[in-house]
Amino acid sequence: MAKFLDTMEITSAIQRILKNAKERVVLISPYIDFDQRYKLLIKEKNDEHVPVTLVWGKNKKLFKNF
Repeated sequence: MAKFLDTMEITSAIQRILKNAKERVVLISPYIDFDQRYKLLIKEKNDEHVPVTLVWGKNKKLFKNF
């Protein structure tokens, strides 16, 4: 079920999702800005062979697989 979060909850939730993922991560957002902390967590998941997919953009679908 979808859950809507405020800015602080989003930051915390994304970090938890990235840290705890065991199989795959799919993040979908019209606006997303990853700081260095997220990039390091994504790299860690790559090293663990956990695929991370980002879908972002308000007017068009953009996919990024890490």
